[in-house]
Amino acid sequence: MTESTAPPIVTADRPLRGVGRWLRLVALFGFVLPFMTVSCMGQEVVKPTGIELAFGLESEIAPEFAELGEMPDGDRQVESEVLAGLVVLVAAVVAGFAGARRLATVLGVGAGAVLLYWWSQTTSDLPREAAFLLDVSVGLGLWIVWLLILAATTIDIVDYMGARRETPA
Repeated sequence: MTESTAPPIVTADRPLRGVGRWLRLVALFGFVLPFMTVSCMGQEVVKPTGIELAFGLESEIAPEFAELGEMPDGDRQVESEVLAGLVVLVAAVVAGFAGARRLATVLGVGAGAVLLYWWSQTTSDLPREAAFLLDVSVGLGLWIVWLLILAATTIDIVDYMGARRETPA
């Protein structure tokens, strides 16, 4: 029998090792929470989740606005940037658990950047007339995803820097 030479996941001198991958896994759950809130003159209209945006699913409209009519089935659109962010974040989680920690870090940052780009486009694409009436704000799910990706990236960088100091030159 041979002993495994793989380093342990967490050691006393590197307590942060492997934490980033778990944070990215938890970040995936942010997609089931509201990604944005759309309000009209102070009244909340809709709070679509990341999953609804990524796959073009119908979001529940507030009852007081429901009688204004629904979008025809063909008019719902997939938010391709949100879908790309979800796919890249899943790839980051898989890479992290497969042992490719640096790749997982880069993919996680990429997912956060794609979602940040989507958000900036969403808020800047509102027509002036709609911007006067509508208030579009970041939802809890998007905040969770961004903050957990940022935390995972920071922890991975700190851990990597610690590993570099331990390695003799």
